[in-house]
Amino acid sequence: MPGLINNRSGMYLDDATHYAWELGYICSQTRPHIEELLELIEMDLFGDYVTSANDAQEAEAFYSAEECRHELDRLGILGRNETQMKQVESAINQWKEQLNEKTLQRRIF
Repeated sequence: MPGLINNRSGMYLDDATHYAWELGYICSQTRPHIEELLELIEMDLFGDYVTSANDAQEAEAFYSAEECRHELDRLGILGRNETQMKQVESAINQWKEQLNEKTLQRRIF
């Protein structure tokens, strides 16, 4: 993944860990260890969305909407009315965009 790690102008892992902690990506009462940041990066790279505690409400709304969409699709409801299906997909995509914008604003790298 190009650009993820930059040895010349990037942060030290300890500084990045502290920054992630300050932004709410690492929930800990005491200063976290570098391994915690590396675990979060690994989770994010392999498809587990990692969000800041500051984005918890938006993330929960997104995941709930995704679950609803999958359930409607499973029940065959989405396929019955193309207009409704497009409206649901549009709303979910808007939530995704909003969540992505907020997440990008708080990215640590």
